[in-house]
Amino acid sequence: MTLLDLDRVRKQAPAARKVVSLADLQEGETGRVVRVNLPDLGCRRRFAELGLAEGMKVTVVGTGDTMMLAMAGSKMGIAERCAREVYVVRESGQ
Repeated sequence: MTLLDLDRVRKQAPAARKVVSLADLQEGETGRVVRVNLPDLGCRRRFAELGLAEGMKVTVVGTGDTMMLAMAGSKMGIAERCAREVYVVRESGQ
């Protein structure tokens, strides 16, 4: 997804479905990944290994320096600094 695509999603989405950083979600909230923008090589490798990518639905199950996520039937922990570079749209009912 390009920056132009991300801008288009922001303009089309109602206020309740605006694009936010994964780190902005609270425990129990679910979002669908719309962009992964990781300058940190370590974070990029980890996400690639775990399959975290655009289109995936993730639920925050714990917050702090390490965020715990549930996705695709498994759980993973990611650094909050990495979560700031993943952009999601909150899922309905959130």
